[in-house]
Order: sequence, then structure tokens, then C-alpha cells
Amino acid sequence: PSLSTLRKPIINQTMYVLTGHGPFRSHLAKLRPVDEPSCPNCGSHEDTSIHFLLNCPKFHHIRKSHLTALCKLLLME
Repeated sequence: PSLSTLRKPIINQTMYVLTGHGPFRSHLAKLRPVDEPSCPNCGSHEDTSIHFLLNCPKFHHIRKSHLTALCKLLLME
């Protein structure tokens, strides 16, 4: 899909992840004090966009599904 056809919430969420300037505790800690910088989903790592996108175990099944679909799309000729 082209950027113009995507809905605003999808664009916003994508930009949050790509820039790291979203509602991640590590980013929020730079703006104001936060109680705990660890991931609210797994609690074992610092809550960053990289952790959310690549490492958080809570999102493993979603990540696997999306990456599989993306690989199939990229490998199509």
C-alpha cells in the first residue's frame, strides 16, 4: 500500500517504532521521570522501540507472522 492509503494511526505507530519517540518507557524517561524503565509487557528488558520490535517475547507470535509475510512478499518475483 502507498503511504497515502494508510490510516493515520498506522502511520503514527510506525513512526513511533522507527524513530523510538513513541510511548516507550526509555523515551518517556528522557521527557519526565518514570517509575520503571523496563518493558511493561515482559519486565525483563528496557522498554525501547528495538526491544518492542525485535525482542519482546510477548509479541513473538505477531512478529513471526509479520516477518514471514514480509519475507514472502520480498521474495516474490
